[in-house]
Amino acid sequence: LSTSKPKPAAWDSLDDEASSEKSSAEKAAIKELFPLVGTSVVGIVETNQFKHLCHISMKFQPGNDTRIKEYLSQRLSEVRAANSVLTSQLGQSRENVAQLSS
Repeated sequence: LSTSKPKPAAWDSLDDEASSEKSSAEKAAIKELFPLVGTSVVGIVETNQFKHLCHISMKFQPGNDTRIKEYLSQRLSEVRAANSVLTSQLGQSRENVAQLSS
């Protein structure tokens, strides 16, 4: 079962770049999109006359409301923690500069 999904607008320009930039050894980076039921897989594949070598492959799954909120809340917690550390370091740096300039 395969479903037809529309390609993003930037996909066509990326496709043109990959197919037009072939090296002297006739190697090319080719993108592959395998639409599956509920998921999509995007891969970067190097091809030559002997083999197809997949360099990276990413699987995309649709998220539901709960999973998306959990993911975003975790990222927000990480950003807040990093902000706290940087604010503390900035305070320390200001104190050091004030002591050195006195």
